[in-house]
Amino acid sequence: MIVAEIIPITSSILAESLSYFSATQITPGTVVTIPLRKQEIRGIVVSTSEVQNLKQNLRNQNFKIRNIITVHDETVFSSAYLNTVQQLKNYYVLPAGKLIDITYPKYITKHFDEFCYDAVGHLPPNKRQYSKSLLQKSYSERIKYYEFFLQEKIKNNESVHIICPTVLEVKKIHRDLQDFFVGNIHLLHGKTTAKKITSTYTELRKKPSVIISTAQFIDVSALNKTIIIIESDSSSYYYRAVAPKIDYRIFIEEYAKNSQIQIIFADSILRAKRFSEKTLFHENVDMQIFLPEKIKLISTISKTPMKQSDAQRIKDIDKKRVAFSPFSDEILKHIKKSVKNNEKIFFYTTRKSLSPTIMCRDCGELAQDIETKTPYSLYVKNKELLYINKITGEIIPAFDLCQFCGSWRLQTLGIGTESIKQELQKLFPEIDSYIIDSTQTKNQTEINKVLKGFNTENSSSKILIGTQKSLPFLENIDSSFIVSIDGIFYQQSYSNEERILSLVKKIYDNSKRTYIQTRKVSEKTLTRKKSISTASKEKDVLQLKFSKKLQSIIKNIQHSDEFGKTMLSQYTESLKIWSIIKTGNYLNFLKNKKNNNFAVIKINHSALRIDYTKIYHLYIERLADYQPHIKARSSYKNGFIDIGITIHINADKWNTSSQDQNLVRLLPFGERNINIEINPEVF
Repeated sequence: MIVAEIIPITSSILAESLSYFSATQITPGTVVTIPLRKQEIRGIVVSTSEVQNLKQNLRNQNFKIRNIITVHDETVFSSAYLNTVQQLKNYYVLPAGKLIDITYPKYITKHFDEFCYDAVGHLPPNKRQYSKSLLQKSYSERIKYYEFFLQEKIKNNESVHIICPTVLEVKKIHRDLQDFFVGNIHLLHGKTTAKKITSTYTELRKKPSVIISTAQFIDVSALNKTIIIIESDSSSYYYRAVAPKIDYRIFIEEYAKNSQIQIIFADSILRAKRFSEKTLFHENVDMQIFLPEKIKLISTISKTPMKQSDAQRIKDIDKKRVAFSPFSDEILKHIKKSVKNNEKIFFYTTRKSLSPTIMCRDCGELAQDIETKTPYSLYVKNKELLYINKITGEIIPAFDLCQFCGSWRLQTLGIGTESIKQELQKLFPEIDSYIIDSTQTKNQTEINKVLKGFNTENSSSKILIGTQKSLPFLENIDSSFIVSIDGIFYQQSYSNEERILSLVKKIYDNSKRTYIQTRKVSEKTLTRKKSISTASKEKDVLQLKFSKKLQSIIKNIQHSDEFGKTMLSQYTESLKIWSIIKTGNYLNFLKNKKNNNFAVIKINHSALRIDYTKIYHLYIERLADYQPHIKARSSYKNGFIDIGITIHINADKWNTSSQDQNLVRLLPFGERNINIEINPEVF
C-alpha cells in the first residue's frame, strides 16, 4: 500500500496537492481518477511513499484518506508542459492543479482515455533548438509571409503552430490561409466540437500540419512541431480577464523554451519589451508603421485667446456645453467629404452608450448607485432613456434631478457609440448607421446582422460605429475617424502607450485614410527638426517646443505632489504618441522607451468594510520590507470593500526562473477571497 500525492485538476481546490491510497505502485506523472467530495475528478501523481514510512503522520491526520479510483495508462501531457506548469506555479503563486485547469482544454482533461500524448513524431533533441525572432508587419503582409514560410516548413516535413488571442482571430487567419494548405491546416479553440477535437488530434500525428489555435491548445501533439508563432502578440486578450489572472504569452514562451523549439512573436506593432530581449532580428521587422500621408492628427484644443475675463470664459463654456458635438469643425469637414464620396466610414470611440457619465453642474456629483458608489451611464432602449450600471447590472429609468442636491442641471459627459450615432443621424438622416459594441451586439448573430447591412454594396455611403469589440471585423474601410481616444491616457495601465499605438495601427491597416481627434496636444506643439529621408528614417528626430510659461509649469510640477507628476506623465506620454503617429517611425519610440527593471505583485483582497483598518495594518506590518502601496475602493457587494496591495520588486528577485523566497512565505496563499496578480495590466 502506498500514499500518493496528487495534483487535482480543478479550480475549486486551493491546496497544492492531496493525498490518496493506492494498492499498486504508480509512476509520478501518471493520470488518475480520484474522489473529491461527491465528484470524481482527474489528477496527476507527483510523488509516492510507502504507508509504513508515514504511519506516525497518518495517525495525526484529522481527516480520512480515500482510495484512488482508477489509474490510467495514457498520459496527455508532454514533459515540456508539466515542466512549464511546475515552473510557473511558483511565479504566479498558484496551485499546479489550478494552473493546469486554466491552460489546458477542459474537454481533454475530462476525457483522458480518448487522448494520448505521442512524442514519436518529434524531432530528436539534437535537431531542435530554442530561439526567438520577430515579425513586425501589417496583417496583410504577415499573411503573405505565412503563405511562403509555412509552405517551406510543410515541404520539410515540419509542423507549425500559430496561436491567436481570440476565437475570432483564429477563424480569420484560418480563412485567409486555408486555400494554400488544403488538408494540412487545422483550427482548435474553445468552441470546437468534441468530435472535431478528437479527429484533429488524430490527423496531426499523421502528417506535417499548420495548427491555428487559442492558447489552451499549446500542448497539442503534432508531427515534428518545430515552430510556435504568437500572432497579435501585443493583444491584451492574452491576459486572462478573470482570476486567476495570468499572461498566456509567458506560458507559451516558457513552453517553447522547455520544448526546445523556435518561437516567433508577430504583430503589426510589437511590444517594446520584445526588442529589449535577446532575440534573433531579421528582415521581417518594419519600423515604418505609419505613412504620414494616410493618417492625420486633428487637435480640438480651443484657439480662444488666453486673456479672457472669468465671466466671459464661463459664458463660453456654458455655450459649448449646450451645443455639444462629438466632432470638431475640422473633422466634420472630412466626414462630410467622405459621405459626399459615398464611402464606407468607421467611427471609433472607447465608450458605449449615449453618454458614459452624468454629472450635476451644481454640486459636481455623478449619477450613481448610492450603495456601491459606482456610476450610471445613459442608454436609449426602445426609445426609452435608461441609466445602466455596467458593474452591478442595475437598470433604472433615467431621472432628471440630482440625487444629492436636487438640481435639474444634470450634464451628460463623454462620447459614446449612441451619442455619435445620434449626432450623425442629425447631420445625415438619409445614411444608414450601425453600431458594434457589447451592449448593442451581444452575440455573433447580432454582429453578423450588422455586418451584412454595413457591407451591402450600393451607391450610398455606409457608417459603422464601434468600440474595441468592432476592430476584428474591419475590412476595406475608406475613411476611419478615431473620435474619442484621449480617455485611454487616463486608464490605470502600465502599457498605455503601446495599447494606443496598437489600437491606431489596427484601424489604420484596414483603412485608406485615418483621422484622429484629440484634445491632448495642439498641432503647433509638435515641430519637425529634420524631415524624413528614405535613406535614414531612423535618424529622424522630433523636437518638442515648450513656451516659457509651460516650461515654468513643468518645473513646478516636478517638485509637486504625485497628482501633478501623474498629469505631467500623461502629457509627455501623449506627446510621444502623437510624435510617432506624425512620423510613422517606431524606432524613435523604442529609443526613448525606458525598460522597467521591476516586477509588480498585486494582492486583491475582498473583505468586510468593518475589517478594513485591521487588514490595512496587517499588510503594512507583514510586508514592511517591501514598501507596499495600499488603496481601497467600494465593492459591488454590499458591506464589502476591495483592497489592493501593490509591491514593486527588482525583476532579478521575481521572474519566471526564480522568486524571492522570503516574499513567497509572506504572500497570502490558498484563501478564496484573495487573488494575486503578477505584472498586472492595470495598477
